Amino acid sequence: PFIDALENVPREGSSHPRKNKTLKAPELTIGTTQESILLIDDVATSGRHIELAIQSLRKLTRHVTAIAWIGAA
Repeated sequence: PFIDALENVPREGSSHPRKNKTLKAPELTIGTTQESILLIDDVATSGRHIELAIQSLRKLTRHVTAIAWIGAA
């Protein structure tokens, strides 16, 4: 099932590696442990967003699989 486990923090502008250094890990919106989690990120610029998301999700499970979805318009 889909579980929206990470807090959505809207940000203005585009992702930039210099800005990504100061990002904090997203807060969890659930406290229920999960057997495993599949994390799908829509774009991977520096990988920092997905790295921070994995750090947060590891509080809920020992197994996080992460993939980046890169689609053409």
